[in-house]
Amino acid sequence: MVYPKIFEAEYSGKKAVIECVPNEFHRIGAKMVADTFELNGWDGHFIGANTPTKELINKIEEVDPDVIGLSLSTYFNLPQLEKMLSEISKEFSKKNIWVGGQAFRWGGNEAINKFQNTRLIDSLYKLEQMLQN
Repeated sequence: MVYPKIFEAEYSGKKAVIECVPNEFHRIGAKMVADTFELNGWDGHFIGANTPTKELINKIEEVDPDVIGLSLSTYFNLPQLEKMLSEISKEFSKKNIWVGGQAFRWGGNEAINKFQNTRLIDSLYKLEQMLQN
């Protein structure tokens, strides 16, 4: 029911690449995030679940997004997220990286704060507010 609204959205010219961290096999939340970008006039490039870092880096080079979105649903995969953030930050030090997911209900904010231009987005509501500003 949402897709007709996506096609009606005024295009902003901005792009986001959204994906799930390696060893994360969920996809619904990350897909909802990509759709939220689309509803707000962005091109939301959803890569999928369990995406290797090299594939993400290739997609970032191809798309040149304004925002990179990473989804983490299980807290015990936090080291995978940190490793991915480290590699992305080396390649794309000026890119904005937004991280979210159920895993952050149990902590992990300190891991995010170690990386420049990286921000925790704790809800779709907050994401939508940011996109509308």
